[in-house]
Formats: sequence, C-alpha cells, structure tokens
Amino acid sequence: TSPPRMVTAVEILDGARDVGTRIVVVDTQGLHPGCDVAELLLDQDREVELITTAPYAGSNVHPLVWRLLYQRLLKKGLKVSPFTQVIDLIDGSIKLRNSITGIEEARASVDTIVFADNRKVDDSLFRSLKDKATEVYAIGDCLAPRSAEQAIYEAQNVARRI
Repeated sequence: TSPPRMVTAVEILDGARDVGTRIVVVDTQGLHPGCDVAELLLDQDREVELITTAPYAGSNVHPLVWRLLYQRLLKKGLKVSPFTQVIDLIDGSIKLRNSITGIEEARASVDTIVFADNRKVDDSLFRSLKDKATEVYAIGDCLAPRSAEQAIYEAQNVARRI
C-alpha cells in the first residue's frame, strides 16, 4: 500500500481535489483552517477525521463561532479524535497516539493527510531514502509539523527501537 498523500490546508482550500475519499486532517493549533478544510471535504462527500492535540477541534476558535461550527461539522459526519497526535506512517497507514490514555492505533487506507497549520511537511529526504536503506524513519516535521520537543521525543523512541 502506498503512503498517504500529504498536503496543507491551504492547498485544499486553493482547489487541490486529487485527495481520494479517506482524509485525515491534522490540526495542532485549533484555529479555523482545520475545521474549514474538514467542512469543505465533508461537503465533497469525503470521509473526514480531524486529529487534534487539543481537547476538542477548533479549541482556539472564538466561542460564539465555535459552537455553531462544531454542531455543523458533527451533523455532516466529522469524526474527531482529541488529545491525539500523529506518530508514524506505516505501510499506507497513519499511526496515532492519544496523549491522555497512551493508546496507539492506526488508520488504514488513508488517502490523504491534510496539515492544518502554518508549517509544511517536507518528507522529500525520507521518500528518497526509504527504498535505499534497510531502516528509515519519519519523525519531526518530516512526519507532521511539530515542536522541537516532540521531534526529540520521537527521535528518542526510534533510537530505543533500533
């Protein structure tokens, strides 16, 4: 299985349409882009899950707007996974960890991962090396926009596994 395509919310909002049907939106900031791109994709009859490290999607959207936005998204079928971060991409699946429970799980057959913050994924080095080495791991901003602390934590986990 090929890995999911990775795009930004801006690319989706600017008209990128070749995203498949199963979409995971990763929102680390809790602002409008995550909810907005999720709604656009839901309106295009896509299956959308919004992954957020916050307690709920759109956590930094103004409270007067948030309630109506959230109600609308849930009625359209949005699946929300709070307190959750992307930790790996494995064989076409996206691996997630809930920061409260520590439970890790995978989402199989994801077509596209949409990053809904201001930073971009750059996995070009990972992709160029993955077929040339026995073991290559995606961590940090190669996997998803992250803080330095998250990237260091991921690097430590990979180092312990190998």
